[in-house]
Amino acid sequence: MTLWLSLWSAVVFIVFQMIATKYTTYTFPMLFPLSLLTARLITQRHWNLKYLAGFMFLLYIILTFAAAVPAMEKNSGRAVGLALKNLPVSSAPVGIYGQYRTSAVFYSGDNIYRLADSSQISEMEPDGLSWNAKNVMPFMDIKKFDASPGALVIVEQKKENQFFLNSPGPWTAVAAIGSYVILQKPLN
Repeated sequence: MTLWLSLWSAVVFIVFQMIATKYTTYTFPMLFPLSLLTARLITQRHWNLKYLAGFMFLLYIILTFAAAVPAMEKNSGRAVGLALKNLPVSSAPVGIYGQYRTSAVFYSGDNIYRLADSSQISEMEPDGLSWNAKNVMPFMDIKKFDASPGALVIVEQKKENQFFLNSPGPWTAVAAIGSYVILQKPLN
């Protein structure tokens, strides 16, 4: 029985790890065998449950603050959005090169364009039943963006060199936030 329940939960976990989207409802069938296994272990009482519960409580508190919070901050555009909000307001467009962070749009209040080469934009735009259907952000050709005086662009530091190859500038760094840098084109 223990082997069957272990196999059941392992197969569900492995199969759904191969799927592109990671919805929690996909792994829901894994909870039934795990709950039965947990009940079996609790009734056998190979260890003191008070100590186990205390250990798990402390472990989850530590993991929350040591792993979950930093991971959320790293993958969020909150800091970048707040930095944009504090920059002087202009009518120039704001773009993002690389990973598009919708949270940067939310926290800045700006309309932020996803920058790409014109040949890539047609491949990324939503159409029909494809993964592109999730791309609802506004796009802008990087050459058109490059011609906008005073334009601001958010670039991941690891993609800075690639950005400068596509948009030689001149650009001035106005802020550096975590792994991002905000560049601005001169107004003239």
